[in-house]
Amino acid sequence: MGLAVGPAGDVYVADFKNRRVLKVTARGVVSVLQRCDPPWTPTGVALAPNGDLHILELGFEPPGTWLKPRVRKLSSRGVTTTGSRREVTG
Repeated sequence: MGLAVGPAGDVYVADFKNRRVLKVTARGVVSVLQRCDPPWTPTGVALAPNGDLHILELGFEPPGTWLKPRVRKLSSRGVTTTGSRREVTG
């Protein structure tokens, strides 16, 4: 759903349907940077000047309840922060 392009030409993709954030290098190598646990799914990405990736997520709980959006930060060192929660990834 959302795209961001880094200074080296890498593209960051919010893969809504598959609940993940992808990185596609300028050479075409694809890697998964982040997976979102239900009920959350990524809808947008933004790359900060320091290399941190900000991920906009929406949540949906059936039969028809949309949760307030949240922003998750994936630091350039691989640390994920969601609100006050931190976890080490990768």
